[in-house]
Amino acid sequence: MDKYISLDGTFNFRDMGGFYTEEGRQVKAGMVFRSDALHKLSDGDLKKLEEMNIRMVVDFRSQSEREVQPDRLPEGVRLKVLSPDGETAALASASHKDDEGKVARLTAWEKTSEGHDYLVKNLNSMEGQMRTFVTSENSIGAYSSFLKLLTDVASVPLVFHCRGGKDRTGWAAALFLSILKVSREDIIGDYLKTAQYNWERNIKRMDQYRRYTDNKVVLDYLSSLMETKESYISAAFEEVDRLGGMEAYLEQACGFYEADRKRLKEIYLK
Repeated sequence: MDKYISLDGTFNFRDMGGFYTEEGRQVKAGMVFRSDALHKLSDGDLKKLEEMNIRMVVDFRSQSEREVQPDRLPEGVRLKVLSPDGETAALASASHKDDEGKVARLTAWEKTSEGHDYLVKNLNSMEGQMRTFVTSENSIGAYSSFLKLLTDVASVPLVFHCRGGKDRTGWAAALFLSILKVSREDIIGDYLKTAQYNWERNIKRMDQYRRYTDNKVVLDYLSSLMETKESYISAAFEEVDRLGGMEAYLEQACGFYEADRKRLKEIYLK
């Protein structure tokens, strides 16, 4: 099935249904959706979300991101803010209003030996960010709360999102699909789809950055933050495996037990 949903104000809105599990079942469509930010939704988009009977939106963005670009939602939709430790992800997705200042700060810092070395060494810093989603107390709390929301049928249909719908949202999607026993290969494939949907947006962002600097080190670093690489999502899975595997991680870190996982399967699988 085509999971992409075309809206005027988003570029990465997708239905999480349609995946087949390793147990031979299928994830139900029309219940859980992933997206980029919802601040640009048109009146037509709001009507479409009403027709989809969306009941809750989970926003993984930071406070500063939400203040600059608050979600636009249909009347009656509940908003839940769950902000994991996503400093790198937030930097990657900072609003255009802050681009000039962000680039100026990075360019000035790159001129120092410390800044230059950091930016060169951290072209794959998103891998560390993804590991942080697995291990930091704030991130574990945010994602645990998200999973608990999904066990309540009064919360669905539900949309979860960050700014670009890539990393913070990508890890939430990975946890959800892992519990339902979708293969890791398909979960990684779902994560990588963002590269396709964000392609045009990323080109525009880089063109915007080039208006503010011609510093190659800074531009390469900013480009790396926006990229959708298999190594990014794999880093999170590697951290989970290091901690004993997905089921052990869900129970020991997230407090999401066998009964909770069974509940999710009952709700979202057919």
